[in-house]
Amino acid sequence: MYKYSYKLSNNADKSDYTELIEKLSAEFPELIRLTKDDENAFRTVFATPENKSEKLCLTFYKTEKSIELLSENRIKNLSDQELQTLLNITQCECNTDPAGMKKITIFAVELCFLLSYIFLGYCNAALSFINKSDQPFEYMLQSFIMSLPAAAVCYFTYPILKRRTGYSSIKTRFMQFGGIMALIFAAFSFITANSYMISIIMILLLACSVPIACFAIITAILFERMITFIKKKITYTK
Repeated sequence: MYKYSYKLSNNADKSDYTELIEKLSAEFPELIRLTKDDENAFRTVFATPENKSEKLCLTFYKTEKSIELLSENRIKNLSDQELQTLLNITQCECNTDPAGMKKITIFAVELCFLLSYIFLGYCNAALSFINKSDQPFEYMLQSFIMSLPAAAVCYFTYPILKRRTGYSSIKTRFMQFGGIMALIFAAFSFITANSYMISIIMILLLACSVPIACFAIITAILFERMITFIKKKITYTK
């Protein structure tokens, strides 16, 4: 996990990003460059050649037009002004707090997602396959419709969570699915199912919630891909 976050520019373009890559490569020749671009950002990781341990990560966020540098350690113990001189940039703001979200915050976010799925699953329980096993299509259609609010939340929070946590796309989606909290909740439900009626109720709620969570994540991903495709087409046309 990166410990330091440097905001290098809030009004940048890709040429600024490319120039900073070259400057960092010249300043840290012992590190190799790894490209990890995604639909929301261009990302270059500087890592050790031996075990590819990540030391620096330079990111250009396409929407915000901003550049951020994450570092495992404070860069050569330089002050913000000295780093500005080193990289020949006009703006630099160092966050001395650990980069990324605290674990307790991540768990809280995962719990919020999980509780929202459980609530929607409870609202959807009237058409659950548990009670309406002869109407699977109606149940799945109802689950999809019920998932649309959650899909909108997943779509809009994805780039924010990805940027704040520094997680990969898969880990961010797992977090939106409920993450560790969902696994703990499911494990507790099944382990204690024979002992407490409440656990049986929890299992039923989970059974109704899982299709909604799946539909929400898949719909958000498809919509994101569609928006990216349209933007590329518009850019290509121009």
